[in-house]
Amino acid sequence: MEVEKALTELGKYSRWQLERSTSMCIFCYMAVAFHSFTIVFIGWTPPHHCKVPSYIATNITWNHTRTSATPTGTTSSDECHILLSNNDKIGCKYGQVYDANGYTSIVTEFDLVCDRSHLPALSQSVYYGGVLTGSLIFPIISDMFGRKPTAIVTMCLTGIAALCMVSAKSIIPFIITRFFVGTFMQGSVISQYTLNAELFPSKQRAFATCYMYIFWSVWMTLFALVGYLLMDWRHIAVVIGCVSFLSLAGICLMKESIPWLVANGKGKEAVALLRIAAKRNGSEFSEGALDDVRKTAARAKFIGDQTDDVMTQRSFLGALRNRFSAIRGTIKQHLPTQKTKLGDADVGVMEIMRHRKLRLWTILVVLMWMSTNITYYGLTLSSTAFVGNRFLNFFLSGVVEFPAYLFMMFILGKIGRRYSVLLSYFCTAVFLIASNVIPKQANGVNLVPLIMTLNAIGKFFISTAYGVLYVLTSELYPTNFRARGMGITSIFARFGAMLSPFCEVLARYSPVALGLALGAVSIMNGILVLPLPETNNQPMPETMEDIDNLARKSTTFKNCFRINIESQNATKRPVSANVSGDDITTETPML
Repeated sequence: MEVEKALTELGKYSRWQLERSTSMCIFCYMAVAFHSFTIVFIGWTPPHHCKVPSYIATNITWNHTRTSATPTGTTSSDECHILLSNNDKIGCKYGQVYDANGYTSIVTEFDLVCDRSHLPALSQSVYYGGVLTGSLIFPIISDMFGRKPTAIVTMCLTGIAALCMVSAKSIIPFIITRFFVGTFMQGSVISQYTLNAELFPSKQRAFATCYMYIFWSVWMTLFALVGYLLMDWRHIAVVIGCVSFLSLAGICLMKESIPWLVANGKGKEAVALLRIAAKRNGSEFSEGALDDVRKTAARAKFIGDQTDDVMTQRSFLGALRNRFSAIRGTIKQHLPTQKTKLGDADVGVMEIMRHRKLRLWTILVVLMWMSTNITYYGLTLSSTAFVGNRFLNFFLSGVVEFPAYLFMMFILGKIGRRYSVLLSYFCTAVFLIASNVIPKQANGVNLVPLIMTLNAIGKFFISTAYGVLYVLTSELYPTNFRARGMGITSIFARFGAMLSPFCEVLARYSPVALGLALGAVSIMNGILVLPLPETNNQPMPETMEDIDNLARKSTTFKNCFRINIESQNATKRPVSANVSGDDITTETPML
């Protein structure tokens, strides 16, 4: 394609591309990380017990434990009951007493404990529901109106919704605002990610993805400092809302996507932007390449004008529908037509479901994506409930992601996709289970630092598994179904994320049970990956016939642990990603 050639002519990771990508990652992904993990600190549940009025109990000295507060008098209370001297129990009708060391949260302000203890987790699930809603709505809007305008508007709306969260006087308005924060934030994430990825030609876009993930981990660690310094949850919410508006600086420094400009017939703007990029890189574009871009944009504009003339724009929605059809037709016109086993048509969902092996692979990766999201987000959101300092736990949870993504890129080409994800899952299980069977103290030695370290290593490996699974999934589907296959797994991944906040509820009552459960889930994922084919150094499947060939090579039990490389020199078709990950198919990240 002409645009692909033009982006390639800019050079590999050129100055112009890296400057804009860096500004986007610095400003924008700070807001994304902060919003994603807000609930970790503003939804924190401190130790607490029922408030006992002085006329019921006097001269009581409380001795706090994890599940109760034992007094020296004859009347006592636990977290949810007042225990009278005659062994009767009454509810906490006089309120709660929190041992929060001066920190506040929605739990302490709205008394979200006992029979209301599930509400903080529910608010985060509703947030992920908003993320799912945004992922269904805003990709179309971004295609219609452009990446940059969509990113600006949705980020502004995210900031407004976040500031509205500050004024919530009860949990219901808080949950509602969290839904809209998730919806608008996902719209901004999709637009920002696409804008950043389209700076680079396809063979360099895996770098852009990993680059963003590294900044994601950096801002996670910074958020631990924010939670430590700001003791009032409303102050944290204000900072997060302001960060959303600060992110606009990174978006404004970006230019509109060159591929989007060409697809919408804006050839003059696309050529001008390419000239600016070349000048910044100290090079010049050949006129032949610029002429090809102009011709492609002219064809796109002609198709758009024809569509608008033939189909009367009777309504605003009709106009939007026409424009989207024109854009989709233009893009499709320049994509190579792939023949499938079923004919010349695109591979559809029903064809995928009728194909036995591909149906099995889809079911397996859907289950793996759901459980991986439960484990990844469950560990992160529950970090403050684990043994040790809650701020340090969350800090370590973010720090380990940086080397995890580098480690992922190293092992991908060394031992293959299946070995990599298998190793990551089983190591996750080993370290999570080990951290929960080790006592806090043995022979007078404090083992809490060891337990915290094991939890952090478990997070390291589940982060690695997350990235490797993304690569493996993208290489399982034929060309004409790859985007839709990734979309299906992305939707189910977000369902897993919606369940993950309840891991924190379990961690409050039994951290050991949570660690063992997540370890068992990781073992299950390691077993599920065995029937999947090894795609390292294999041609990217283009047709259903390629899927049959890949299945014959890799999916028998005898060959479960075999890395197939026979065809790496036997074909000239596109090959799946190598060590650098340059050829990885990129879709919207499942954040």
